[in-house]
Amino acid sequence: MRHKLLGLLIPMSVFGVLFSMTFGSIDTFAEFCDRVMGFVNSPNKLGYWYLMSLAVFYLSLQLFRINKSNSKVVEVFIAFGTWLAFYCGWKWTAQTHDPLCLLNCGNFYFFFILGVFCSKNGLIDKMMRHNILFTMGLMGYMVLFDFVAPFHAFGSIVKHIVLPFCALLVVIPLFVKREHESSFVECQLEFIGKNSLDIYVLHYFLITNINLDVVDEWLQMSGNLFLSIMMTSFLSIVVAYVCVGVGNALRHSIHIRRYVLFR
Repeated sequence: MRHKLLGLLIPMSVFGVLFSMTFGSIDTFAEFCDRVMGFVNSPNKLGYWYLMSLAVFYLSLQLFRINKSNSKVVEVFIAFGTWLAFYCGWKWTAQTHDPLCLLNCGNFYFFFILGVFCSKNGLIDKMMRHNILFTMGLMGYMVLFDFVAPFHAFGSIVKHIVLPFCALLVVIPLFVKREHESSFVECQLEFIGKNSLDIYVLHYFLITNINLDVVDEWLQMSGNLFLSIMMTSFLSIVVAYVCVGVGNALRHSIHIRRYVLFR
């Protein structure tokens, strides 16, 4: 657990603070400290929130140790209580200063714990045996994609939980069916997945140096949705592979590989 937490928090801190230093010049040590504290207290950590949220999620799994009877009902209550603690922590204390990324923890904990329950109880295999879930997810996503809720709280639940859940019901079966395939696409997806940490911590440094406004303006003028998807996909693939290359170069340093990127 300790190694896993350090493997999340140290890359986030090192690359997040370095990225924060690219926003204008720093002339004094006080300005440097302000920049660091701004990163620490930022709810989104300049985009690096995912690593902090994942670390908090892994820590929260320790709460399930109190379930000595391994009761499924108790597990659900613990999960709900954990989510409620994230929400209350953000609502009452962290709306302006959110060092633990409680806002994102509240938004995404449902999917993390769903993955834990699926892995523990073999729910993926059960889902694959019931194609009706795929159909329901597909239909639900199409219906709710442009759904306008009558009030904010309901709309937030649909946007952050129901709609992504419908997408999971569609995407997971498609990926499971391709799990043992070895086509070029599967090999590249596997390669990117194995190097996802490098892509995540490095890609901000690259995209801030690409004039995306020009690309966006040109795509909007074209009015061609298919062209927009292809262009953005191409840019994403290029950025991903450049990040992997930079990450491999950094790992030539034993100290960076061992103490920063934990590989």
